[in-house]
Amino acid sequence: MNRSNQSLFVAVDGGGSATRARIFDRCGNPLSDAAAGPANPSTNREAAFRNIRDAVELAYAGTDLTGHDRRADAICLALAGVEVFDAIDRLREQLEFAHVSIHSDTDATVAGALGSSDGIVAGIGTGSFFVSRTNGSNHVVGGHGFQISDECSGAWLGRKLLSWTVRAHDGMCEPTPLVDRTLKRFGDSLRDLVVFSLDAGQGDFAGLAPLVTEAADDGDPLAIRILDEATDKLCGILDFLNARSVGVICITGGLGPTYRSLVSGKYGEFLVDPVGDALDGAFDLLVRDMKQATHGL
Repeated sequence: MNRSNQSLFVAVDGGGSATRARIFDRCGNPLSDAAAGPANPSTNREAAFRNIRDAVELAYAGTDLTGHDRRADAICLALAGVEVFDAIDRLREQLEFAHVSIHSDTDATVAGALGSSDGIVAGIGTGSFFVSRTNGSNHVVGGHGFQISDECSGAWLGRKLLSWTVRAHDGMCEPTPLVDRTLKRFGDSLRDLVVFSLDAGQGDFAGLAPLVTEAADDGDPLAIRILDEATDKLCGILDFLNARSVGVICITGGLGPTYRSLVSGKYGEFLVDPVGDALDGAFDLLVRDMKQATHGL
């Protein structure tokens, strides 16, 4: 079948660490995937625009289509921070597509992970959010940015690590190999660590999270302490969302496997694999939006 003359669907998932794009045919079959840098328009508008365009261009380049006119295609952007983004119209104008849908990355992740079913989704990566869907209605907890929210996230772990490293340096707690490793990251200079913390963004702090998870695997007591605190917070949120009554918990994101293991003792019987990813969810949201537009809903 020659798809070059058929309109296509494009899904974009933009977050604090990376932007992913996927081209679908109209039946939902994926044709190409691509990735670019982070796309959180609420923190860096121009970089977000640029990385969205780059990811989309790379995704189209990865198809075997020739002479395809994308102006007949439809696109869904699922973006972190879109709730507080004040330039949606400008972003729409920059995308020359027949239809443009814009949603939060939270909505796309939930749609991808649960499909049409009820359940709880914990999206834990660079940032974090927690959603309980019951009878089609969502109760969202978190996702308000690492400065005031996003518990358990990579950014949260990174900030905790630096805080404990400073405490150990000041003699308030015993240093561990993780403290030494963290200081080496900054040339054994506490001043450089502090300077970093003053200017660091969400992704910068999240870049330190692997130090914690790797050290915990090695039995480092500080790493275990940080992850224990994070696990307690996650369990508290799951309890608040009545996880046992809802009966389905899906933990997604880059730190998903870590937390899935950490809470398996308490919630193991409720843990399920996601149906799909955020790009699948963005595709479903796009199809829904286009049907609504067609029927004037």
